[in-house]
Amino acid sequence: MGRIILANRVHVFLSVDEEWSIRKLVPLFDPSNNQDLAIKAWNAYAYGGKWNERILGSLFSKLIMILPFTKNMNKDTEHSIYQLSASILFYSTEFREQLLGHFFTNGDSHQFTSLTNVISPVLEQLEESASGKAWKDWLHKYVKHRLDNIPIESSDAELAAIVTWLPALEPVIEEFVNLLITGRAVKLDNSHVIYTIGKKDLGKKYPMALLLYFEYLLKENGVEFYTDEIFEVMMQILESLQSKHELFPKVCEYLLRSNGARTMDLLEQYTRKF
Repeated sequence: MGRIILANRVHVFLSVDEEWSIRKLVPLFDPSNNQDLAIKAWNAYAYGGKWNERILGSLFSKLIMILPFTKNMNKDTEHSIYQLSASILFYSTEFREQLLGHFFTNGDSHQFTSLTNVISPVLEQLEESASGKAWKDWLHKYVKHRLDNIPIESSDAELAAIVTWLPALEPVIEEFVNLLITGRAVKLDNSHVIYTIGKKDLGKKYPMALLLYFEYLLKENGVEFYTDEIFEVMMQILESLQSKHELFPKVCEYLLRSNGARTMDLLEQYTRKF
């Protein structure tokens, strides 16, 4: 128990006495020494443990070693470890590429789905400039690899999470959509992403990109559970369109299945405008 308490504060001990900490504490995080103890050590540290590049220099190799064992952990510990991993991807300059290298070489479906799920809330909290930078630095590469099923086929749950990133990637929304539609469409569990798109008026700002997004999305999704939200966004798109676009009536064809009257009204307004 005493060693686990020390593991919780390993970042403090590394700052105070790095040599002693590397000898006595860092091995606690190594599953090749003792898997059960390593899981407990990561459990203790991942809950709020602070890191910087110097601390990662001591712990990073152990983080890579513990990832294959996360599926055997309790959900809270697992979540914390993937939160740490996502934090490294967003904020570390020294270890980002090494962590990506692990996932693109040895990542399994569980690891990718877990990581993708914790990336979502981080993206939602970023300023636009920061999300654009993340896209340029690594996120574009991450999405492309997963759409290309590198190194393994992406799961439906993982792709569904990626699909919902659109509102948080406004600075690169056209690039994101153009990349997204190269992959397979998946079913969503709820309408939250459509609601957020409407709330942020993205249909007005990016009508062409949203038409592509909806055409891709509706291939696999019925619209019954987000009818109101999607019609509101389609009205935003219609207001912003400067000329006819072949995808507008095509998307409306999908909408006919859920609300024929509203769809015909939408098409009538489209015809009157153009």
